[in-house]
Amino acid sequence: MQALKTTGSFIWGDNLDPHVGLLYNVSNNATPKLNELVVTSDLSLFPAGIPIGKISNLHSKSAKGAFLNMDVSIAVDFSKLQYVYVVNNKLAQEQLGLEAQQKKDE
Repeated sequence: MQALKTTGSFIWGDNLDPHVGLLYNVSNNATPKLNELVVTSDLSLFPAGIPIGKISNLHSKSAKGAFLNMDVSIAVDFSKLQYVYVVNNKLAQEQLGLEAQQKKDE
């Protein structure tokens, strides 16, 4: 979640609705709000800051409430996809090396 800077994991919901996903295992210390923007973090395979969607429903994971789960209305209508390209980064090792060197230099 962008404003809170907290992390969780994102999956499709049980009903496989192309408009709603589930953000789960979010720290119980977080205070998410309905319609709050959810974005990718630098801990994912994707660049940080890409919008995923907005929080549409909040609920706890268990009776003890150790983690929060929330429904996310997805920003992209996946039911409209016609073509999907899978890209294999053949220069991933070189990229990782350059990024690591850049972090050392900073």
